[in-house]
Amino acid sequence: MEKKILFILLFLCFNTYSQIVEKKRDYKNSEKKEKRALNYQGKCKIIDSLSNSTNKVAQIFSQSSCPNSDFESGTLDGWQGETGFCCPITTSPSGIVSGRHTIMTGTGTDPNTCDVVHVVSPGGVYSARVGNDDVNAEAETLSYNISVTPSSSLFIYKYAVVLQDPGHSQPEQPRFQVKVLNSSGNLIDPICGLYTVVADVGLDGFQTCPNGDVRYRDWTTVGLDLSPYIGQTITIEFKTGDCSQGGHFGYAYVDAFCSPLQISSTYCSGSFSAQLTAPIGFSYLWNTGETTQTINVNNPATGLIYSCTMTSVTGCIVNISTVMQLEDPVAGFTITNTCYNDAIFQDTTVFSNLNQLNNFNWNFGDGTSSTLQNPSHVFTAAGTYTVQYTISNTNGCLSTTSNSITVYDPPTAQINYTQTDFCTIDTSVHAVNLTGTSAYLGGVYSSSPAGLSLDTTNGDFIPSTSLPGIYTVSYQIPTFNGCTPPPQQTTVTVIQSPSATINYSTSTFCDQINALQPISINGIGIYTGGIYSSTPAGLTLDPNTGEITPSSSLPGMYTVEYNLINAGANCSAVNTSTIVTIVAGPTVTLSYASPFCSSIILSQSPALSVTGSTALGAYSSSPSGLNINFVSGNILANSSIPGNYVVSHTLPAQGVCSQVVTNTNVTITPYPTANISYSDPFCISITTTENVSISGTGAYTGGLFSTSVANGINSVSGEIIPNALVPGLNQITYTIPASGGCPSYPVSTYVTINPLPQPVLTDFVICKDKNGYVFRPAILDTGLTDAIFDCQWFLNGTIIPSQTNNIYTANVEGNYSVIVQNNQTGCISLVENSNVTMAESADDFYAYVTNTFDDSNSITVVVQGGTGPYLFMIDDLPAQTSNVFQNLSSGIHTVKVTDVNNCSDLIKDVMVLGYPKFFTPNGDGINENWNIYYYDNIPNAIVYIYDRYGKLLKVQSPISLGWDGTYIGKTLPSTDYWFVVEYYDLNQNGVKTWQTYKAHFAMKR
Repeated sequence: MEKKILFILLFLCFNTYSQIVEKKRDYKNSEKKEKRALNYQGKCKIIDSLSNSTNKVAQIFSQSSCPNSDFESGTLDGWQGETGFCCPITTSPSGIVSGRHTIMTGTGTDPNTCDVVHVVSPGGVYSARVGNDDVNAEAETLSYNISVTPSSSLFIYKYAVVLQDPGHSQPEQPRFQVKVLNSSGNLIDPICGLYTVVADVGLDGFQTCPNGDVRYRDWTTVGLDLSPYIGQTITIEFKTGDCSQGGHFGYAYVDAFCSPLQISSTYCSGSFSAQLTAPIGFSYLWNTGETTQTINVNNPATGLIYSCTMTSVTGCIVNISTVMQLEDPVAGFTITNTCYNDAIFQDTTVFSNLNQLNNFNWNFGDGTSSTLQNPSHVFTAAGTYTVQYTISNTNGCLSTTSNSITVYDPPTAQINYTQTDFCTIDTSVHAVNLTGTSAYLGGVYSSSPAGLSLDTTNGDFIPSTSLPGIYTVSYQIPTFNGCTPPPQQTTVTVIQSPSATINYSTSTFCDQINALQPISINGIGIYTGGIYSSTPAGLTLDPNTGEITPSSSLPGMYTVEYNLINAGANCSAVNTSTIVTIVAGPTVTLSYASPFCSSIILSQSPALSVTGSTALGAYSSSPSGLNINFVSGNILANSSIPGNYVVSHTLPAQGVCSQVVTNTNVTITPYPTANISYSDPFCISITTTENVSISGTGAYTGGLFSTSVANGINSVSGEIIPNALVPGLNQITYTIPASGGCPSYPVSTYVTINPLPQPVLTDFVICKDKNGYVFRPAILDTGLTDAIFDCQWFLNGTIIPSQTNNIYTANVEGNYSVIVQNNQTGCISLVENSNVTMAESADDFYAYVTNTFDDSNSITVVVQGGTGPYLFMIDDLPAQTSNVFQNLSSGIHTVKVTDVNNCSDLIKDVMVLGYPKFFTPNGDGINENWNIYYYDNIPNAIVYIYDRYGKLLKVQSPISLGWDGTYIGKTLPSTDYWFVVEYYDLNQNGVKTWQTYKAHFAMKR
């Protein structure tokens, strides 16, 4: 049972560890990946401990023999990139194009696959993405060249494919393709050398996200047998293409590595079982009938033959076989140096079947160990030690050997001289001091570089016969018991005995010279670093550098000395001197009353003072443009170009003193000019500040601004507030300040301030009849013209759309307002309002007469309907607010009714009845008949005429000719007669009723 459990644990650990170690070999450039593999290795140590009594089961791993085919350098080094278009996939060399040939790493997933497909194949750290999820009918190729050898005869590639399926025709769809080409660029064969998949529904091995159109295949491993092409170069091409219509994508992730095409076995001495593992990337059929990549062989025996038929997903079939044989190595080692502090061990293991070693364990017998194959070791002390060496190969087969070795102490030595620096004047012999341990005597001395007079047998040397320099003296201790200690060294410096000379560029200097005058020193040996001094006092001398400053020195003759007391290494002191003379030179001062304004027309003279010379100098100026008299130095500013000038006065050279050039600065200030402007015109409603634009020449800035409206402008900045100015033209003045000799003066501009439009509205009353019909709307007129002004009308604060004219007809009551813009100035008026109310016209009126036939009669007018208040007029007399007209004459009167809103306009004739006081029926044709007046309007009236006794004489109608003063044909006498009139007329309630009136009249003949 224990062996069975051990076997199962070994099998599980083997599968995990073999994959990790395989990747570890591939990722040898990645420290993190190596650590991860070692962590897995650590998990298997429990199995090693369980199998101490038996031979360990071999661990099988593979290492890619194609450099960076697995992208584990984190780059695309060794791969070739092409780009182009689809479909079909047509690409040309482009090199690696970022975003189209892309290194992927990390644990991320592809979002187009519902986050199912990882961007890196399981167990890997890097992959490459060919293409992307951009569109535009792009195509990409990523290829790798393999020089096929037995160790690279198996090519394993992995891919994951993402294809969008737009449902086009098959030739237009996105696609993925793998091609394997020979050195002539042809497919190695039509089955193994080509794999193509085109986006479609139901592709074998492909999946689709819910509610999506992307077909994807997760990571798939494919093995490719390249053994028929050993010695040739094979090219693997991975190609992707978008749809040819340009709107859908296709791309893939790929990974690959190479290994030998062979069956790996784990058959070590004493094993109860062995494992046979075929290369990954295929489906399998063993001669034992098993169909897994790895099979277990119980009771293995040397010489047994096992075979496997492998089929790739592309349909390629490969047959491989192996003969069982032991994989045990035979451990061995040698030691090539027996010095305890530098023992060197060399692995001499004998391999079985050329399997690689993968574990090296040294136990040096002093409590220390190493896992290197050929280590160097420093023992803790000299002595005899038992060294044990244990190794295992890639199949896990172990071998151990041990040897007893003796290590020795190497001799030691130290050398030095009584001093380190020596002078070439020293003729004595200087001996070396040598001390050490063990057999350190009898060695050989040497020096480097050449030039030191050294005795190689005893280390003595003579400084006077040596060349100056710095030397390394070495002592090589003799070899002892195979130990060769490193040379012991010390340093010796030989210094040249110094001497020096000093001088200046000339022996005489003028005190006009401001520049430092260096001294020249020449010599041999270490002659620098001394101190300079001078006598007598008065020379400005730098004691460290020997430089003199003539301009700060007193005229006279000086001795300059150089002294170096300690030249080093007991060399003699250095002492030397030279003579120098300082002579006095002339002085000149020059100035002008600059600056000068370019408007000055008077000549400007210089202020010149010369001492120590009677020579006449000359003037010049720079740059050109200054009008200067070269003899007198006078300047004409008005004919000079404004600018800054350097005026020079040159005094000729005298003796050792060079010419004296004295400079002063002269400035010709340009007469300043300025222009100011504003972005006017402005509307007077603007209350914010408006900036001035100012430009000019010369020193025109810094002046003050002013205008007639004191608070309308900022005197410093020139900002104006249009609202503070007055409509029309406003003069703005800017006073340029005085500067550079130029006086101040003003410049002006005008700013136009436009007034606001001033619409005028009054309140209106809309007239309607009793049925609501508006027969007189409100005509709202701003008083402005449409040619210049645009309006925006509002009703109760809401914009009335599409109304821009200056006249608006209102049919409903409300609060109307208008804002007017002047199209020429852009100025916008304040809001003008009009309150529009509604009034109803009177429907009708009636009038009734009181005190009819009486001189104190009156007409009362009663209006029916309407809003009012009303105005009343009779017979074109002025209107009155009272509805009663009094003391009217008899007859027809015209009554008019209107209202204060002029919505009503009613007119009627009203009759005031009257009668003649007498009549004269005398036959003269005048006033021959009597009747009441204006009876035409009351045709239904009845008139009764009586005598004074009450006798009825006549009944007549007002429309008749009237009574002629007779009764039954007889003429009646002149006297008073009575009448009664009955008439049908309006009463005070506007209702027609019968009314009666009686009075008397006279008849005269």
